[in-house]
Amino acid sequence: MEILTLSIGVGVLFGFFLWEKTGLQPGGWVVPGYIAFFLSDPWLLAVLVLSSVLTLYIYRISEFWFLSFGQRKIVFILVLSILISECVHFITELFLESKSDFESKTIGYIVPGLIALSAERQGVPKTLSAIFICSVLVRLFLIFLFGEVVSVL
Repeated sequence: MEILTLSIGVGVLFGFFLWEKTGLQPGGWVVPGYIAFFLSDPWLLAVLVLSSVLTLYIYRISEFWFLSFGQRKIVFILVLSILISECVHFITELFLESKSDFESKTIGYIVPGLIALSAERQGVPKTLSAIFICSVLVRLFLIFLFGEVVSVL
């Protein structure tokens, strides 16, 4: 089994336990596993949080002009997340000369939308706190299982 697959699976399990005990949803079921796998790259996480917050606030501004709920809201936020993430990645590559690698592209499109959906329901501080707690626990579990070296792909 690949480490990323295990990380996502353990993240789903830990996220479920966190939700059961506290009622806090850690972004989405797969988010803690992805975040835990990329905790060693703080710039990537900063771009991820920026994309998520921008997605949420642009959604809230655009919500004024049209009514969105249910599946329409989910699709709109995920598509908006893809567009915003692409713009943020372009800007960071242009101005910060950040490395353009597969991992940042993989984590940077759908995951911000899942985080924005959760933050829209329960608020940004609660969502980010739940993600942080769950991701750190997943990372610690992976370190316990595989030792100190848990490399990105």
